[in-house]
Amino acid sequence: MIRIVVSNQRGGVAKTTTAVNLARCFADRSLRTLLIDTDSQGSISTILGLKPQFTLHDFLIRQMVLKECVVRAHGHIDVLCSDRKTMQAEDIISGQTLREVHFEQVFGETGADEEYDAVVIDVVHPSIRATAASVLSLTRNLFGLAGGPLLAGLLSDVYGLRIAMAVVPLFCLIAAAFFLRATRTYSKDVVGA
Repeated sequence: MIRIVVSNQRGGVAKTTTAVNLARCFADRSLRTLLIDTDSQGSISTILGLKPQFTLHDFLIRQMVLKECVVRAHGHIDVLCSDRKTMQAEDIISGQTLREVHFEQVFGETGADEEYDAVVIDVVHPSIRATAASVLSLTRNLFGLAGGPLLAGLLSDVYGLRIAMAVVPLFCLIAAAFFLRATRTYSKDVVGA
């Protein structure tokens, strides 16, 4: 069996496109191919125009049978799609013992992928998710839940939307600089408290 993971530390470098094209190449060679999307944006289902009833979350967390969760995209390609619930699955799995091998265990124990000749997995690097979560957290902590949109709206009214969208991220960078500076004195502050 062929197993390929398509991953990169950056976004926008054609990971999903590569995964879809690899799956198609295998299928064109009459290999039964399973394409797995681990991105909570669900890009593969969007690109291929699929409407999954069940997703990766259902397979990993609800322990549904793989055949019920995949969608046929082509004569030789089945897709295990993702959606926003994939992030919930990651949160659940990240709290488990041996979380690093959870994916492998689920497939290994069930033998779910044995009917395929090739498995292609489109993986989002954890640092991308962590960066997005960090930026969101910084924005919420800096402006509060309503402050960010309020500031963007005020700046937009006065200076225009383009300027507002350029300035608001600068506040996030300023907040990040303050957080970085605070990490240098954190241990002293904790000991002194």
